[in-house]
Amino acid sequence: MSEREQSVRILDPVGDTWLAVRHHADGQSQDILVEVTPLGERLARLLAVMHGADEPQAQQTGERPILAVPHSPKLDAHVVQLIDLLVELRWAHPRLGQLELELGDVEAPA
Repeated sequence: MSEREQSVRILDPVGDTWLAVRHHADGQSQDILVEVTPLGERLARLLAVMHGADEPQAQQTGERPILAVPHSPKLDAHVVQLIDLLVELRWAHPRLGQLELELGDVEAPA
């Protein structure tokens, strides 16, 4: 796929691993791209299994190796379930702060 047929959006990193989405020109599909690191390899394998594949697709982006997983409806349903589970685990922990609010340099109204 040529660069004209796709666009890439870099997302926030997870630990030391960057993630991105590659949108296809058809406007109907995208791939999840994961940097090849120990954490990235585990995350990409989990996403691939959730998509229904055995392994993510190894690809090269410039000098950087990446792992790609198609973002399918099946994968998306599993991601939503995983997010819900992780939120539930977070809320169930008795000692972790449940809501952290950082206002920064906000002035009180007069």
